Amino acid sequence: MKREIKINGVAHTLKDNLKSHFIFEEIAKRPFNVNKTFDWVALFYSTLLANNESFDMEFTAFVSLCDDHPEIFKEFQQFIVDASKLEAQKAVNNDVKKKTIPKRKK
Repeated sequence: MKREIKINGVAHTLKDNLKSHFIFEEIAKRPFNVNKTFDWVALFYSTLLANNESFDMEFTAFVSLCDDHPEIFKEFQQFIVDASKLEAQKAVNNDVKKKTIPKRKK
């Protein structure tokens, strides 16, 4: 899943991919925990770093930006929720395909 988000008037790409999670784990030194605010902010930051070569904001400045503009943080959270729902739906569809018994040809 891919989406754009504007930060300080500049469009940035959001993609939920492995690279984003690798960068997050390098920053946090552990896997993502949905119940931690730090993790959400760090995942947002990691996603921007992973998918936008020109993104060079320092983490502390990024936290301040999220404080000053909570709407962009909420937009990112909704992006992750939507991406998770899409992945869950794909998994269900794949399970249904695997469990369907093919009909014999006559």
